[in-house]
Amino acid sequence: MDLGSDRLSPRARSLIEDKTNTVIVSAVSLYELDNKMRLKKLDLRPQALRAAVTASGLQTIAVTDLHAELAAAFDWVHRDP
Repeated sequence: MDLGSDRLSPRARSLIEDKTNTVIVSAVSLYELDNKMRLKKLDLRPQALRAAVTASGLQTIAVTDLHAELAAAFDWVHRDP
């Protein structure tokens, strides 16, 4: 897996690279990246993004109504839905 971002902490990088861990990607993350591609803020085809996730062995988790309920209960304000 390409972990080229220098924004990842050494601990996060280590956990992701550890093959004994299951790394899960939220479907919302893919939606957000697709939206950035649509807005021309990211140069990557959606098909390439999904292929990279699959090739990396990452698992995708769907968003459920419970996730939405818990997110609505956050006690901090942010601009990212």
